[in-house]
Amino acid sequence: MNKNERIRKLIDNYWKGSHIEYFNSNDELSYHVDGEKPIIVRNAEAIKLVFEKIPLKILDNELIVGIRPEVNFPIFATKRERELSKQIWGLEYNTYFGHTVPNFSEVVNKGFSGVKKDIENRLKSKEPGDIDFLQAAIMLCDSVNDYSIRYSKKAYEMAELEKDIKRKEELKKIGDNLAKVPFNPASNFWECLQSIWLTYSILRISGQPLIGFGRFDQYAYPFFKKDIEEGRYSKEFLTEVLESFFIKLNTADFSQSDFKPFNKKQEIVNDQDTGKNMILGGIGGNNNDQTNELSYICIDTAMKVKLPVPYIQVRLNKYSPDDFILKSCELAKIGIGMPLFNNDDIVIPALKAIGVKSEDAIGYSNVGCNEILIAGKSEFQPLAIWIELLKCLELALNNGISFYRGDRDPYSTKLFKDSYDIDLMTGDEIGANTGDVDTFDSFEILFSAFKTQVSNAIDKRVRKNNATLEGLSKIAPCPLLSIFINDCIAKGKDKTSGGARYNYCTVMGRGLPNVVNALLSIKILVFEAEELSLKEFTEILKFDYEENELLREKIVNTLPKYGDDDDEVINITKRVAEFFCEEVLKFEVFKPFKASYIPSIWAPWYIHTGKQIGASADGRLAGKPIAKNLEPPMNLNSKGLTAILNCISSIDQKKAPGCATLDIDIDLKHFKGINGSKIMAGLVKTYFKQGGQQIIINIIDPEVLKKAQADPENYKNIIVRVWGYSAYFVHLEKHYQDMIINRYIKQ
Repeated sequence: MNKNERIRKLIDNYWKGSHIEYFNSNDELSYHVDGEKPIIVRNAEAIKLVFEKIPLKILDNELIVGIRPEVNFPIFATKRERELSKQIWGLEYNTYFGHTVPNFSEVVNKGFSGVKKDIENRLKSKEPGDIDFLQAAIMLCDSVNDYSIRYSKKAYEMAELEKDIKRKEELKKIGDNLAKVPFNPASNFWECLQSIWLTYSILRISGQPLIGFGRFDQYAYPFFKKDIEEGRYSKEFLTEVLESFFIKLNTADFSQSDFKPFNKKQEIVNDQDTGKNMILGGIGGNNNDQTNELSYICIDTAMKVKLPVPYIQVRLNKYSPDDFILKSCELAKIGIGMPLFNNDDIVIPALKAIGVKSEDAIGYSNVGCNEILIAGKSEFQPLAIWIELLKCLELALNNGISFYRGDRDPYSTKLFKDSYDIDLMTGDEIGANTGDVDTFDSFEILFSAFKTQVSNAIDKRVRKNNATLEGLSKIAPCPLLSIFINDCIAKGKDKTSGGARYNYCTVMGRGLPNVVNALLSIKILVFEAEELSLKEFTEILKFDYEENELLREKIVNTLPKYGDDDDEVINITKRVAEFFCEEVLKFEVFKPFKASYIPSIWAPWYIHTGKQIGASADGRLAGKPIAKNLEPPMNLNSKGLTAILNCISSIDQKKAPGCATLDIDIDLKHFKGINGSKIMAGLVKTYFKQGGQQIIINIIDPEVLKKAQADPENYKNIIVRVWGYSAYFVHLEKHYQDMIINRYIKQ
């Protein structure tokens, strides 16, 4: 079988859902909960049971093997523990945050056997730490080995029965690989990829979501290079293995909606949000750019297979090769919502400013969507706290009381209830008492009330989140993931007990573009032109611009907007963004973690969030979406891309170490040909020189997307960026489809 035929068949198998396996046998996965044992040991025993019982499956033509079946994970907490955890901390026994990047460099270079030796040495020390954690970790190292040996034996058995000589040899080699990795260090590129995949899949099986791969080209390239130099494998074969690996990554986090007829009801939008990020390029330990041959090959592979994952994210800096930037832009132009461009020259100083050591800051990665963390060294909660800036302004206009109760959409209501610890349907007070707007006789008094509401919202959520963190180790320890989070073994602590080197929780500032526009409107119409009082404006908002459409049209069509290269716009943009960031850094994480909260500025779930916010002074109607990340609200900017970049780069984005993400949705016609790629590369470099931290240029063809809405079966492979990940367009809810079609920049 030639290379292209294999890849075609693997992609066909993916579309057929051949990788799907359900394992819901409660009898086989029945775990006796012995409440006398520490819960972390019970967790390890439950994982061990799963690895012993789940079915194995090796698909035709695969070079990287192992599936992640859907499993009803065994209950390992006692009934009393589950009741208390839910009552006190709001946690379930299987509340795993995942959302991190294990140290995959250690996985491939040290293996579970090397870590096991570290644990054994730790147990022999005078102050080993939490012995229960260390013993659970040893159990899991052995369990992973047993699981890979099961797969190895299956590959050998299949080889015995295989008639095709070439496939027989492949299966034997697959068996050899699995007999070795991930328990032992990898010795070649094929073993390296198999080790990464099986480690990833066992973490997912154990319940950990949104696991990223970190700086893949840095830890995998030495194996690739050595294989070529020593003549072990040809470059053509190694790229075939890599392509097989990329396809395999799309089978770990499947959704049923991916493989059902398109006339069925659309699934929830995050069905395809898998967090499988792959970071390429960037500064290394010697402060030189570390882009290498594999960096380019990975981009070529993503362009060839054209699948949603891995989600390619590149790191650029002043030393980045121009041809690598151009290659990254070529990937953006094929329209699958990647890559995310990161600016090392902003991110690294931002991390150092919050106490990250220089050598660790250089190794940063992305996780989940765009979030920034230190790969393999972090207990990180990037979605810990959501602060709806536009909601805070609503509260400032109504003395701390929500004047909009939403559309009673259950999911949206729960989203806000979890974030604000209150049911917005009741209209209860959820903010601070900042006074009646009748007393606000200047813009600065209103702005002060807005800041008070923001501070109050952060304080309430921090207190709630700290209580949650206190309960994590008691109900949802993570010994398997902790094995490859640095310092957990050295401290003898699970990551949920503060074992990781860095323990940060992110406070997300959402809806910045909307709140800037709303504040501008109030400043101009109320305090400068004096066309109406603040009380009158607030009443208009409460009634959703009813009988005031002319005012709304004036706001939307004539007033200055976020994204304009205008001094007043820039001033308010900076004031809001930088106040938020500085305020977040005042708060500390639950004491055992010894860290602070850090700010990020972006906005996933922008449609669902908008459903719980009333009409706003930017002309947005009640319940309508907020802006996506740092992108101007849909159709509200008319001064073009250059103005947008100038305005947004005015924010000191070093103050947002969690991430500050700008999405630009733009028609392909603006970037056609090699000249189009050069224009895009120039755009990225200019934004980064001005101080931009992250940018995604999402290339779309609105006419093709409209055809896909009408005929999804014939456009099933179209991929778009949603907010921080790529997904199949036809599987998105219609309101997300409409947003993507309509939000692109026309100039």
